[in-house]
Formats: sequence, C-alpha cells, structure tokens
Amino acid sequence: MKSFQDFLKPLINQNQLTSFYTFNKINPENRDWRLNKDTASVGFIYRHIAEIQLLLGQFLGEPTEVVNTTMGFQDTGQGADLEASTALIHDGFRKLHQLAEKHPES
Repeated sequence: MKSFQDFLKPLINQNQLTSFYTFNKINPENRDWRLNKDTASVGFIYRHIAEIQLLLGQFLGEPTEVVNTTMGFQDTGQGADLEASTALIHDGFRKLHQLAEKHPES
C-alpha cells in the first residue's frame, strides 16, 4: 500500500515541472508585459505565485520569512526583481517537499 508521501511527492514534482516550463520563460524583457493597462504584469504575477506558495506552507506549519507584497495590492513594480522571485519559488517548492516528508500518515 502506498503512503501519503508516495502520493503527495509526485504531485509536487509534477507541479514543479509544469510550472517551471512557464517560469523559465520569464525574463527581463517580458516581466513588464500585461494583458492591458489595468492588469498585473508578468513579474507581479510571478512574485504573487511565490508569495502565495510560501504563505500556504506557513498556514500548513512550515515557517517563512516572506512578506506579502502582492495579495490585495496593486502592481507597483513588486515583480521587477526576477532573481528574488525565483529564489522564493525555489524556496516554496523546497518547503512543500519538506511538508510532504513531515506529514504524518494519520
């Protein structure tokens, strides 16, 4: 019988693989792209995904130092630092893996 971790870890891995297919295409040339002047930029959305991922982990018991700068906020350039957002994304996936490892079978 498979454990909960045997079920959860492949889901996280698949999500990471699928996400990075798109994330790896974000660069300084397209980070400011928007659907229209009233929508958030690519960089803002990327940063938002990173923050939400870490805040979800915190809700599930994996502490984070991330500060919410996107949820409920307008895009004022929070996504300009792609290296910082990428580091948060990697940290978020690392913490999701840690949560899967620590999750009790019960």
